[in-house]
Amino acid sequence: MSTNAIRFVLPLVIVLEIVCGRARANENATPVEITRQVDAARNRVWLLARDGVSVYDKAAPDRVARVSLPDWMWIGAPYGCPPALALGPKGEALITSNVVPTLWRVDPGTLAVTEHALALDADTDKEIGFTGLAWSAKHGAFYAVSAFHGSVWRIDPLLTRAQKITAPAPAGKACGRMQQPPVFPERAIVPLVGFLFALLVRLLIPGSVEEDPAKT
Repeated sequence: MSTNAIRFVLPLVIVLEIVCGRARANENATPVEITRQVDAARNRVWLLARDGVSVYDKAAPDRVARVSLPDWMWIGAPYGCPPALALGPKGEALITSNVVPTLWRVDPGTLAVTEHALALDADTDKEIGFTGLAWSAKHGAFYAVSAFHGSVWRIDPLLTRAQKITAPAPAGKACGRMQQPPVFPERAIVPLVGFLFALLVRLLIPGSVEEDPAKT
């Protein structure tokens, strides 16, 4: 090979090695975290990242299972609040989209992914996505929040329908995650207050509504 050819090829080889090295590093790197959930009963940690879900065994942190989410769509800041990750009653993981009313379910045993488009009973003319999600064992349903519209939804355990919960005071449009399901009184659904700002949802008993922390 002539000297001129070497001078031409060598820089290309160096560039290719740098690019391939970065690709390998990115492949093995820890994914950028959006949110996480700890399954203490099964000694697992579920981590939601931009490219899907990672499942960690707390007893063996080096054992990581990567799960991609087919057709998962969402928008990032500053255009929307991040999507949510929640655990179901059987240890399954549920992932939301913040732009469409669809859930992705990851089986706790096989890690197989199924997609569930929800039928909304209201706001069908709007782009509804969910930025908070939690399971309520008491009511046998999931509860989700749409931060952009300030609305709260009840999702049936079969992941087919989403029913809008009407509250006198909207949830607001601040970003936040539903860490626990709402607490309902025995008689009726009551105002939802301080839910997105305190990262804890509570539907209060009529007459005992606390001051909205967003206004303090």
